[in-house]
Amino acid sequence: MSAQWNTGHALSCADVRPEELGPSTSFITPANGPEAACGPGTGDGSGTLALRNDGPLGVVVWTLVSIKGVPLGVRLLGGDFGSLLLPQRQGFHLLIDSFPAAARLQAYSSKGEFLRQTSILPVPLGALDVAADPSGGTVAAWWSAAGGDGQTWTLRVQSFDEKGRPRASPRTVLTLLASESPGVLVGVDQRGRTLVLWRASGAAVWTGQWLRQDGSARTPPFPATEASDPPAVSTAFLRPLVGEGLVLRLDDAWVRQYPSGEPTTLPAPSWLVANPGTDLTLIRHDRAYALVPPPTFIAGSGCQESVRLFTSTGESCGDLVLPFGGSACSGRSLGIARDGTVIQQLELNIPANDQCAWRWWSRLLR
Repeated sequence: MSAQWNTGHALSCADVRPEELGPSTSFITPANGPEAACGPGTGDGSGTLALRNDGPLGVVVWTLVSIKGVPLGVRLLGGDFGSLLLPQRQGFHLLIDSFPAAARLQAYSSKGEFLRQTSILPVPLGALDVAADPSGGTVAAWWSAAGGDGQTWTLRVQSFDEKGRPRASPRTVLTLLASESPGVLVGVDQRGRTLVLWRASGAAVWTGQWLRQDGSARTPPFPATEASDPPAVSTAFLRPLVGEGLVLRLDDAWVRQYPSGEPTTLPAPSWLVANPGTDLTLIRHDRAYALVPPPTFIAGSGCQESVRLFTSTGESCGDLVLPFGGSACSGRSLGIARDGTVIQQLELNIPANDQCAWRWWSRLLR
């Protein structure tokens, strides 16, 4: 059974790997807080970059900059209890967790203009997960308390278009009796099909179900993992594969592959299994892969960051090794924007923690 659905010929390594890094663009800006909390960068598909530059008291902030390094004069502010920025083809969706109040999904244009806001209801919320739709938009899945007994939980999903408008009302997937909020994961593949996974506290395996864009069931529920899979103590997420389907990472291990719209699971592709601890991004107009491994500290040189490139069939195209960006690896994470721009955080050799800096290679993997 294949989880590959291509609309054209597969790219070769000659198509996937750039001949050289080429010139980079650098950007330095004052820190938004008294103690600089600089972080990774990301970007949408139109060339707007969002650079993490947190404010005082831990307020999450992204500074928007053009791909040429011109500040747009806009900052996106997250929340105290959790924030997630989801780049779109044009613009960004920002999820703000405002526990115990309702979480909010905010949509912004590529220029940082506020478009609209939708609250994730009803409250109180339990577990919440969101995923960007590769074709534009976002899908949210969350558990909310269904009664006053604290034992009944309802799983709901809702899809939003790229401008943040709800495509449909929240749809109930199921209701469970549980002593605490179950876990939830959601992903959207390149065919626009949504997969939601859930697991009650203490359960050995996750259950999955494919949904349509309006949240209605496409398949019956099915066992999505096995008891031998990692318990996902620290990390769990779904990522789209080229063409169709999704792949699941639990803790550092890539464990499962889900063919689009089929109530079944396969082992994760061997080339992913061989690269634990990485994150997966679609590149080359969503026809190839970039894996970002954790950075490596090299004594006497500093923090080494790289990108591992693969064709849609899993053929390795080698690593892109970036210039050293700092002396320490703690808190560093390489960013790949939706337009293929590779963004590296820089460490400045200046007194006081009062500036943040990045450099990027514009549309390197477009």
